[in-house]
Amino acid sequence: MKIGKICIRSSWIWLLVFTIIGSIVEIYLGATDSWGKEIAWRSSVKASHSHALCLAFLNMFYGLFIDKVNLKENLKKIGCYLSTVGMILMPSAILLSLLSEPLAMIAPLGGISIIVSLIIMVYGQFQTNQE
Repeated sequence: MKIGKICIRSSWIWLLVFTIIGSIVEIYLGATDSWGKEIAWRSSVKASHSHALCLAFLNMFYGLFIDKVNLKENLKKIGCYLSTVGMILMPSAILLSLLSEPLAMIAPLGGISIIVSLIIMVYGQFQTNQE
């Protein structure tokens, strides 16, 4: 489980960071009574928070299984790095788009990274020796 540890450790950090961000946002919204105000801001933060948590779990599962597939080490590393980069890029781009709208264009790069990493995993799952 050498390569998978990268995905697992980064996922735990990402879960912690975005759970804290989500908690701070909920405390702020509850204290300021701005539930109905700033709808774009609130929906972007919620979307970023949701994507970050879901992708962190996906990346964690990726890390648990990547070392069990029958692939070359370099391909395993590429898949792990792409999964981790996608986990970071997509929610970060959604959150940073609040500061500058063109930064939202980075989010699809995160999605592409996740898709390519999943293609590698699926390929590896079919290459695994049947036991």
